[in-house]
Amino acid sequence: MSENLEKAILEILSKSKNGLTFDEIYNALLEHDSNVKKETIRETLAGLVRRGIIIREPDYERKKMVFRIAKKC
Repeated sequence: MSENLEKAILEILSKSKNGLTFDEIYNALLEHDSNVKKETIRETLAGLVRRGIIIREPDYERKKMVFRIAKKC
């Protein structure tokens, strides 16, 4: 798992108020690196979720799952 990819994902998510879908994250990453693969992004997101750095939750208005940075207690 690339630290640079993690940093890029966290930077993208930090700019979002309502969380982002996988496709929104993927499209934002494509602007920086056209060689990024969906599988690599999925693995990186899963690792960030497992470590509690980001959360994945439903957005009922958009009927999609979204990722957002976990709030610190």
